[in-house]
Amino acid sequence: MRQNTAQVRAFKRAIGLGTIAGLRSLSAPALLSAAANKEDFGLEGTPFAWMELPQAALGLRVLAVGEMIADKTPKIPARTSPIALIGRAGTGALVGAAVFAADDQPLALGAVVGAMAAVVATFAAYKLRTQATDKWHVPNVVAGLIEDSIVAASGKTLLLATDE
Repeated sequence: MRQNTAQVRAFKRAIGLGTIAGLRSLSAPALLSAAANKEDFGLEGTPFAWMELPQAALGLRVLAVGEMIADKTPKIPARTSPIALIGRAGTGALVGAAVFAADDQPLALGAVVGAMAAVVATFAAYKLRTQATDKWHVPNVVAGLIEDSIVAASGKTLLLATDE
């Protein structure tokens, strides 16, 4: 029973953080690192133990904020461009593997789950943001700020949630 609970938690977290990576690629590892830095997240003794370090949490937070700022500029390529999509899938894979490692689950499976969630979320978010700006005439900056709010709220909720 305990193994099943760990598996379910790992899948929920990998899908959730992978989805966040699809919205803001650097926010997913930043949120995970911040949570791991504040409490025992189970990364010690795994290849992802570095995420528990205060320096990692700070560095990833700075990068995530920079990404949020850059997102509001017109010079950033579309999130569905090949390089952006690879980056989002990569950070989705990173966080997916990390949360699977924390629950003693297969890292490769976690990486695939996280990457797939990131890719699906990337295209869904692109469609929603395009519709918001083109059809509903929401300013791009406002749409981006809404996305930022969703990322922050859902990340904290996901990582602080207790097991049922």
